[in-house]
Amino acid sequence: MLINFSNHLVKDWSDAQLEDARKIYKKLHDIPFPNVDPNADTEDILKLSEQYSSYISKLILKSEDKKNAVHVMGEHSLIFAVVSLLQKNDITCIVSTTERNSEINGNEKISKFNFVRFREYPKNV
Repeated sequence: MLINFSNHLVKDWSDAQLEDARKIYKKLHDIPFPNVDPNADTEDILKLSEQYSSYISKLILKSEDKKNAVHVMGEHSLIFAVVSLLQKNDITCIVSTTERNSEINGNEKISKFNFVRFREYPKNV
């Protein structure tokens, strides 16, 4: 199972990203990434990370799939805390990589992101 813990629900993924995910993981499961208050302090982030990592860990433990991982993308401090906690429990965390293509249209810059691949978060850095 691949748990998608991000702001981008699986239903909104590109065909290439879905195909890559389904090649590796039997099921795809969304857990929407929370809005993180920019005024939150470190203790708030740690509490939130403990709540989400605990919930995600329980889902992984219940999974009957042989291959499990968590796709984690969102606010940086919460990502760091959640990935650190999940990795302590030997849960694989991945990120999707993209290629940005930008166009200038008058005074507006339009960026399009094309999925390239999934990459595992480094461990024991």
